[in-house]
Amino acid sequence: MTEILLNHIPSSLLHILTAMILTHLFFYRHTMSYGRRIATIFLGGALVMIIDVPKLIGNVSTHSLFLLPFTSLALALLTYKLLPFTFFRRWIGIGLLLLIAGIGIDYLGNGAHLFYPVNEHNLEYSLIKRDLWLLGGLLLLTLFSLSQKLYGWKWVVSGLMILCLLLGWKAYSKQQLQQTLDQQYSGDEVVRITTQPAAYVGYKWRFTVYTVNDVSYGEAIGGEITELHE
Repeated sequence: MTEILLNHIPSSLLHILTAMILTHLFFYRHTMSYGRRIATIFLGGALVMIIDVPKLIGNVSTHSLFLLPFTSLALALLTYKLLPFTFFRRWIGIGLLLLIAGIGIDYLGNGAHLFYPVNEHNLEYSLIKRDLWLLGGLLLLTLFSLSQKLYGWKWVVSGLMILCLLLGWKAYSKQQLQQTLDQQYSGDEVVRITTQPAAYVGYKWRFTVYTVNDVSYGEAIGGEITELHE
């Protein structure tokens, strides 16, 4: 269990930092005191862990899109004293928070059971894996959100846009690699091709090509294969 928790720490940090930033953007009110703003931000980090922690013990229902409206509804009812907003705004805001900071990050990482219980398959679009640049960027934006003097909407929103553009570039490089592999193995009977991001670095890929007669694997940067074992 300890090993599972240690391996899950980078993922949990992504969830928490993203949730804290989004909470401030969704539930900011200029009349809030500084202490109330800080408490609201940390509340967002706690809310996203409510659906993430059960996954550690095998409960995948909290990541289902079918159950998300009911989960966010329950949390909206429970936080009526902590979030001084209308019920509808709490419901929608918490729902978006859990969708992006909880389910969305898992879908881009190790996958999520999006359509449980109708479909029990783990679905994923492997794009992030302990990316230090992403963790660092989110940490910086979180500090801006928590700061009494440095906070500004333009800093946080601009920073989020930059991170989204970098993720978009990474998704494009994943598609480039997929196209390269499709072309290289066009004459073989390909069963399946998997592409996984290398941990921490953010720009390297590991791939495996399963054909009827063989298995090939290697590494790549963008769409350029740098190492191939056949």
